[in-house]
Amino acid sequence: MNITNYKDHPGDNRYVIFQFLIEEHADHFQSLLEDRRVVFERHFDEDEEPPKTLFGISKRFNKEAVHCNYLTYAKYRKPMITNKVFKYALLIFTFSAIALAFIGYFLSN
Repeated sequence: MNITNYKDHPGDNRYVIFQFLIEEHADHFQSLLEDRRVVFERHFDEDEEPPKTLFGISKRFNKEAVHCNYLTYAKYRKPMITNKVFKYALLIFTFSAIALAFIGYFLSN
């Protein structure tokens, strides 16, 4: 089971394959790789369902490629809690619980 969007190349373990389902993400990833002068090979696989864009990158560039991958997903990710009222209510509740825990700890001594 692979929970990331990259894995070792099935035929040559010297390479890592990154896969993107959204073309905009793939374009951004490619621009980041080009900025860092990472050598890669891009392939659009329309035979699979859903179609995906694949990048083959040598493992000697693995650290830079994974960093570019994280930056790509950071740019396009959606916030976990989208409702601002609920988000700030949750923060206030959390900090209140921590404050009460500290108060209870110091009053018990």
